[in-house]
Amino acid sequence: MSVVHAERIAVSTVIGVLAGGVLCDASARSDHELLSGKLQTQPPPICRSFTIVLLSNVRTDALSRIKVDLAAMVLGEKYETPAERATTRPDPKLVAQYVGRDSVSPKMVVTVTSEDGALFLKGIGGEFEPLEPLSDTPFFFRQMYVLVVFARDSGGAVDRLLWGGFYKWKKID
Repeated sequence: MSVVHAERIAVSTVIGVLAGGVLCDASARSDHELLSGKLQTQPPPICRSFTIVLLSNVRTDALSRIKVDLAAMVLGEKYETPAERATTRPDPKLVAQYVGRDSVSPKMVVTVTSEDGALFLKGIGGEFEPLEPLSDTPFFFRQMYVLVVFARDSGGAVDRLLWGGFYKWKKID
């Protein structure tokens, strides 16, 4: 199919309808044209509407990336496949310092635990899920597609967790 006209109608930031538009193919001919013998040198384009729906139970930066890339794929535009994240094995002494509970408010507490040198995070009402170490300090929490960084105070003690690299969750124990 040769796309001669592609118009992006909307790319929504709301979880739900992702993108919509019209794809037109100038090389296709309608059944009516073929049966009636009215073939033209430049046939009018055959157009199809499209809608892409992306459903999720969480809002993350990944959704923005996915919606833009899916629309680009449908419209024949350039898109990039994300690079695979390289993980490492953090220093066990550091891992032990990250264990505890962090809070952004009295009702919003996350728990970080360690097992066999690996870190796990549990949110409100959730299960413990792995934190993938990117180095000794930043970790990737795949379940929410977010970067988690353990930050220190001026004395060197771990005093907060940075959700997304910048939302501060104070270490409470």
